[in-house]
Amino acid sequence: MKKRGLFFIFLMIIMLNCFSVSAYLGMTPAKIRLDFEAGKKYFANFRAMGGRSEELEVYATGDFSEYVRFDRVNLTKDHRSFTAYIDLPEEASKPGPNVLYIKVREKVNESRRGIVTRLEVGAKIIIKVPYPGKYALIKTFEIRDVNEGEPTDIQLGVISLGYEDIYAIPEVLVYSDDELVDTFNLGGVHMKTNDEHLFTREIGGCYYKSGFYNSTALVDFGGKFKANRSTYLRVGTLHVDIIDWTKKVNNTGINKFFVEVESKWNNDLDNIYAEVNVSKDGNQVDFFKTPSIQLGRWKKEILEGFFNSDGLDVGYYKANITIFYNGESNSKIVDVEIVKPEGELFTVVIITTVVVLSLIAIIAITAFVVYILMKRSIKKSKKT
Repeated sequence: MKKRGLFFIFLMIIMLNCFSVSAYLGMTPAKIRLDFEAGKKYFANFRAMGGRSEELEVYATGDFSEYVRFDRVNLTKDHRSFTAYIDLPEEASKPGPNVLYIKVREKVNESRRGIVTRLEVGAKIIIKVPYPGKYALIKTFEIRDVNEGEPTDIQLGVISLGYEDIYAIPEVLVYSDDELVDTFNLGGVHMKTNDEHLFTREIGGCYYKSGFYNSTALVDFGGKFKANRSTYLRVGTLHVDIIDWTKKVNNTGINKFFVEVESKWNNDLDNIYAEVNVSKDGNQVDFFKTPSIQLGRWKKEILEGFFNSDGLDVGYYKANITIFYNGESNSKIVDVEIVKPEGELFTVVIITTVVVLSLIAIIAITAFVVYILMKRSIKKSKKT
């Protein structure tokens, strides 16, 4: 009884604390971005919202937290706004994005005993620190998908993140099956620290055949290495491929039959459907048509029909699957196996097992009876 009582008390404490944690504590703004400048002074205004406690406390943690001070570190229910002052040092020890957290949490009443939970919320201040010397990154790289014969364009975004100015010279290499098919020079531009530039270039698509093209962007900025990033270009053709289908069905009635298709076209296609003709030794055994669907560009979808295999013999049949789309069609002849249901096979196995065991038992009993009779006959012969 004592153990049950302790368990009940512990459970009630957990339930009460879980209920209290559901209270809301928010903070605005949630994220701020700053560029590091030696000795620069920043300030940011924040406001806390909600919470169960009458009093909240403010503090900083993370990168540059030692350089933060507040106009107020204790917030009351009627005064939830405060200002954070950031006095950046002359040098930063870590280049790249530094994350400073400004946090607010409920004050805990020290007189309370037992398990105590308190809400806490924080805002991020991301401070970008330049890298030593010359340094640049590719922020965005995209080549728009097209269909055969259509032009496309390159968009390459570069950002300078070093202390020294750079002269960025980007080029884009296009490959087909690891074979270089195109090189595009995008010019050059002078960039200062934290400058961003978007390079663009149109590509005439008349000589690009359908397929996938791997593309790599390289940016020479006079540093120790070149910035690089990869993407791909898809050139479409009006074709829907049959990539999978139902390969096995039962012979006891109507079965769902799936056909998976994939679009190789860079536009959406409407009214896609399939016709399936199932035959055995050239004789048709069933024919069905699937409902039509919409197929998004470069997407895969499932077409679903119903195959009536009732009464058909087990074995392999030929299914001629034809896909219809946008006035075009594509066909594939595949194998479909008709099998007995698993339950029926299980019954056959059980019956066969019982018959075999019965035969073994009959043989064993017969042998035993013969043995006994022979033994008695030998005893009688010895007596006479």
